Amino acid sequence: MPRRYGGASVSTQEWSRAAWMAGRRAGRSISDPQRASEAWTQWIEECSVPSKPLYRLLPALAQSFRDGFEEGSGRNLEHPLLPEASRRTSAVICIHNEAEALPDIMTELKQMRLHEIIVVVHGCSDDSFTAARSFEGVTVIHVPERLSDEAARALGAKMSTGDNILFTSSDQRVPAEELGVFIAAASRGVDVALNDITARLPDFKDQDAVIRCRSFLNRMLDRDDLEANSMADIPHALTRRAIETIGTHNLAIPAKAHSLALVKGLRVESIYPAGDFSNFGQGDSSRDLKHDEAVTVGDHIEAVGGLMEELGPRLRWGNLPRSKWSAWRNG
Repeated sequence: MPRRYGGASVSTQEWSRAAWMAGRRAGRSISDPQRASEAWTQWIEECSVPSKPLYRLLPALAQSFRDGFEEGSGRNLEHPLLPEASRRTSAVICIHNEAEALPDIMTELKQMRLHEIIVVVHGCSDDSFTAARSFEGVTVIHVPERLSDEAARALGAKMSTGDNILFTSSDQRVPAEELGVFIAAASRGVDVALNDITARLPDFKDQDAVIRCRSFLNRMLDRDDLEANSMADIPHALTRRAIETIGTHNLAIPAKAHSLALVKGLRVESIYPAGDFSNFGQGDSSRDLKHDEAVTVGDHIEAVGGLMEELGPRLRWGNLPRSKWSAWRNG
């Protein structure tokens, strides 16, 4: 019978304790350490942690379960504990002159039960293509010309065959335990599982135009809860349903893809804060980043224009007179 621990009212510490105890019981009853992930997945399904806090707690709970399992079995587990996905997952990574970083990234991906790994190598002058080809079982797409990161991801998505698609970073190593959170969310029906950068954003006065455009787009579509989270940030995961609804060609413009996901009724949620965004959203005076900022602002203008064509110039805000809007705003 499923064990119930009191639902959302149970504290993080109590959930960690429950995971440790479950891991210890599993360690005492399972002789094969290879089945630890199976026991971990079963506990996740049987416990009553609500989905929203579960995604945030998953890596920490996995560590607690692992510690308990090793205590109960007297053996050390060689691999991270990851939820067993119920659907096939493709991983897409795009690299541009990042041959040295690729081995660390592949180390994390190779620990996961993935249907396929697709590496899009574009515009490289280093050994990125050779490095990508050196990994067994990896599909390598080589494009001689330099693409935008978004266009490269769109190409990888078009070539993917999995039920869920995980897009991960090429310039920083994200642990497999954190990547697994996005796969778990997609397997549980979240069509667009976003990286949650909210807690790492600067104060509003210090935010650049990119962050303000993202926040504006979400608020305009009545999704204030998403703050500045966007499909531009990786890692994130999409279901096949999301890919088909949005269209792979639209993934090349994250703002447009993001707005389409919301308008078309896909389930879009902020899942987990993965990766390093310590300096994100504070602007930069360099020529390249100023150019990127201008492109992003333009992409959001294009996205808003497309929404107006589909929903009308007032979008979802109706035609209330200004006096009534003021009364509603001021409570």
